[in-house]
Amino acid sequence: MDAIEFIDSWAEKFNIDAPDGFPYDRYFGPESLDVIRAVAGIFSKKFRDAPLVPITLGMLAEAMRRGKWNTAEIEAASTHNREIK
Repeated sequence: MDAIEFIDSWAEKFNIDAPDGFPYDRYFGPESLDVIRAVAGIFSKKFRDAPLVPITLGMLAEAMRRGKWNTAEIEAASTHNREIK
């Protein structure tokens, strides 16, 4: 919940538009551990969650520069900037 509240406050403060909504579940896992789902994931891919993508300050800064959050563009710009350094 803290991560969601942070992103919501950040987007409001910096007037970031997210046309498709912010993909919280792409970057932040569940707040509590779902034990049954975790154990089931050991035995079946159906219950495995997709790996989380790290969200960086650079991604937040890029969205602030653009004034909107577009997941594919932000992640591509972040990867490109890391390769340059």
